Amino acid sequence: MPTPESVDDDVRDVMGELANMVAGNLKCMFAPGMRLSIPTVTDGSDYNVRICGGRVVCETAFGTEDGSLWVTLLDTERQAG
Repeated sequence: MPTPESVDDDVRDVMGELANMVAGNLKCMFAPGMRLSIPTVTDGSDYNVRICGGRVVCETAFGTEDGSLWVTLLDTERQAG
């Protein structure tokens, strides 16, 4: 399959599926009681992502000749309910 020339819905779908596969494999390593939200895929250079009560735990960039892929792990306090 040729490399896509732009980020379109197919590319976003593939990135979402990759994020789900990675997260699913990591989930088994979590301590009891930890939860995992649905991964979010964001593209572009002018955006803000805010998670109410979120705190960045880890942020890592993976560089390629076509640009960077950032992975950010957030921690949130679970609300009693």
